[in-house]
Amino acid sequence: MISTYVMEKDITLLNFFKEHYLSSNYYNKLVSENAVTNEQGYLKLNDIIKKGESIYINYSLIEENIYQLYDYKITIIYEDSEIIAVEKPQGILIHSDGNTYETLLNAVCFYLEKRGDDSLIRCLHRIDVDTTGIVLFSKNILSYSYINKQIEEKRVYKEYMALVEGVIYAPGVIDAPIGRNRHDSKKQIVSSTGKSAHTEYSVLKTYKDASLLKVVITTGRTHQIRVHLAYINHPIIGDKLYGKRLNKKLKLHFKKIGFDYFGRKLYITSIINRRILWIK
Repeated sequence: MISTYVMEKDITLLNFFKEHYLSSNYYNKLVSENAVTNEQGYLKLNDIIKKGESIYINYSLIEENIYQLYDYKITIIYEDSEIIAVEKPQGILIHSDGNTYETLLNAVCFYLEKRGDDSLIRCLHRIDVDTTGIVLFSKNILSYSYINKQIEEKRVYKEYMALVEGVIYAPGVIDAPIGRNRHDSKKQIVSSTGKSAHTEYSVLKTYKDASLLKVVITTGRTHQIRVHLAYINHPIIGDKLYGKRLNKKLKLHFKKIGFDYFGRKLYITSIINRRILWIK
């Protein structure tokens, strides 16, 4: 797969890679394999590319897709030469657990393979198997490094919708560290020895005995939203680990993600959330 990048300023190839957080191992390999070119030919790290000029990177010269293919219809929210965002339905794994190849990642690979796209797909974040909504994949190591660094530094906007037990009347903030539950390996728990976790919520709609919340998180701890909402005695409906009303499917949906994206701010919004979370 060949990607095109238009320079926003005069810059050396080395600094272009560094500004997108690409590791030296990868950019040295790209240059040594003559994978980076412009209109004049192959580029070296110290070459200067002028503002408005384009460079072309052939990632297939240094990596190839190694995943199995899964013939499964995916719903695409956003796609370009660098990333692809899809809707994850309930019950499907993102990565294999060692027992199945029927994963969202392999389904995305199947979709791209049919189009002749040989990109090496990497998942940029995870959501639980019973959570629905956006899953973002990179198509090459540069876009992965660029967005993953923002995730690590908590600079990515992440917005969820959750239908919870009980009526909530006012917005709130939950700052409570989360760690593993020593008595149940499947669970997380609010613990003074856990890692910092920050969750904000506001009320979108209330029902007789439930509330629909907009939830924004800046950290990404395992089960963070589920643990935090259970901690304030409003567990998510259908949460079999932390809730009580278990006769429904988990009502948690990843609705929106936003990040810096090659000179602009990109927000990707789920297109089917209205069919997932409503109380009926």
